[in-house]
Amino acid sequence: MRNRHTKWEKEILKQDTIINLFVSRALNPHIRFRNHKSTNSHMITLFAAAISIHAQKILELGMGSGNCTLALLQAAHFTDGTVESVDYQTDSYEGFRCPSKFRDRLLFHQSDALEFLRNLPSDKIYDLVFIDDDHTYDHVKQEIDLIEPHVTPHSIILMHDAMVKSVPNYNNSKEPQHCGVAKSLASLSRDKWEYFTMPICHGLTFLRKLV
Repeated sequence: MRNRHTKWEKEILKQDTIINLFVSRALNPHIRFRNHKSTNSHMITLFAAAISIHAQKILELGMGSGNCTLALLQAAHFTDGTVESVDYQTDSYEGFRCPSKFRDRLLFHQSDALEFLRNLPSDKIYDLVFIDDDHTYDHVKQEIDLIEPHVTPHSIILMHDAMVKSVPNYNNSKEPQHCGVAKSLASLSRDKWEYFTMPICHGLTFLRKLV
């Protein structure tokens, strides 16, 4: 066991450049980095969450600039896992400069998220799901409903933007592109789900199925 831990620690030390990037983005959320996105401050959290639960089967709905994809891939590298990223725009994938050592761990699906989820095999289970795509209520609510059979109480669902322009409060505005995540969370049964939201950078919600 000791040798195994030593090897693990040495591997982490080799990766400290990328991990330091995650830390830097969290410590400097207001600096406008190249390709700056509001999720920059959440990269370290996504990485830590995936590492903490030893997530091997990771699903990302909405690739965007790929910042969060990188964090999830770094975690998958340590857990010997894979990241499936779904986005209807190929520009996201084509513009993502994936480090060569992670390429075998990334599977990109050009698809609408709802269509992708509807076509999942019934026995497919994910350890961690990150949702950051269409934020309208109908879309987000359907995503949660469709994901529910594919997670267990040991899984974590992470959702961005429950507090768009309203930190530390949930966004209860009538703007459909801003309030959908918060409204979807509020509609969930507390007997079936639990969640909390980190009140930074538009909010990062941890959602878990109880049964």
